[in-house]
Amino acid sequence: MFELKRESFQLVPAIAVQISRYVTDDQPGWVECHLMDSSGLLHTFIEKAPVVSPENLSINSNYPRPGFIDCHIEAEWTNEAGRALSRVNTEVPWGVASTAGLTRFTLFSSDVVRGDPWAMQIDHAQAEDAHAVAEIHVNAWRAAYASILSAEYLASLSVEQREAMWRKCIAAEEPELLVSKRHGAVVGWLSFGASRGEGAPLSEAEVWALYVAPECWSTGAGRQLWLRARELMRDRGFTTCSLWVFPQNERAIRFYRAAGFVADARPAQAFELGGRQLQEVRYVCRLDDAGNGEQAAPP
Repeated sequence: MFELKRESFQLVPAIAVQISRYVTDDQPGWVECHLMDSSGLLHTFIEKAPVVSPENLSINSNYPRPGFIDCHIEAEWTNEAGRALSRVNTEVPWGVASTAGLTRFTLFSSDVVRGDPWAMQIDHAQAEDAHAVAEIHVNAWRAAYASILSAEYLASLSVEQREAMWRKCIAAEEPELLVSKRHGAVVGWLSFGASRGEGAPLSEAEVWALYVAPECWSTGAGRQLWLRARELMRDRGFTTCSLWVFPQNERAIRFYRAAGFVADARPAQAFELGGRQLQEVRYVCRLDDAGNGEQAAPP
């Protein structure tokens, strides 16, 4: 299909590919990917995925959706038009289905641009963000709480109801709602305000909720949201911050501990949700010496 000129053969470690969308119109079964090389160049590719078929795409309503894989550039060429062709090795299967042994694929570059594929913009949510916030809210609950809440309850969660709730919150500016966007798409959010605890001092803030889209876990979105929220809390005169978390949610607890939170001595709070008796434990931190949240983002 292409006349190629081989220019290099090298192994470049620590490269990440972002699968940004599945092409279903004139090229069904192809995917658009972004790959950052060791010099920081961001390449956009169209790739024929061996495990993606039009049947998969039509059956699975969850696509298109973002995804990430780690890989290495094994070989690079250019065609007559100067576009790059790269052969990439990866240790993990990718695509719609799990295919053991898939370790090599070829990417044809449709464009090459400079930029950081992980760059995120943190800002206050606007009305137009409400739907994406609601989708993340529901999807993160289903992914993070599958072993905590009943399958029936998680299946009953409504994006429409949550969207209506968040539209009201955004309009009222309570709680404050921050969104993390990558390439214009919301990938996570954090809500915060004054502590809702009975008798809490006016100097205590509270993280009401923090969720990242499951496909974007461990990309730094949660950490960036926390750092921005912590900065705003300080600006508003808060000196401490609290939050409540399921004790079974070990991923979130690791994140909060890395961010500087420690378990509070007060008893867990018990409540019923979805027909199950549950508990949440309280974590607190001082805003002047909180950690940087180096670990993976919580769901």
